[in-house]
Amino acid sequence: MVINLLPSTHETINLIDHHFLQQLPHGAFFLNIARGAQVVEEDLLAALNSGQLKAAALDVFQVEPLPEAHSLWSHSARHDHAS
Repeated sequence: MVINLLPSTHETINLIDHHFLQQLPHGAFFLNIARGAQVVEEDLLAALNSGQLKAAALDVFQVEPLPEAHSLWSHSARHDHAS
């Protein structure tokens, strides 16, 4: 499991990308409660689709609110926030 708590800096923008995700064990979990700009969402979706990630919990996105047409809304592993 990776939990992203990093601050938003020039060095952390798009840090969570295909290369980063491929280094995780197959079936890993990813939790982002830091900043949306740190995650390349297309790469995250690809990792979920391939099984590289078993699950991802996202509290933030690159664009907020998340656009209605974004693929994360229709992903088969999506569950609504329940707090």
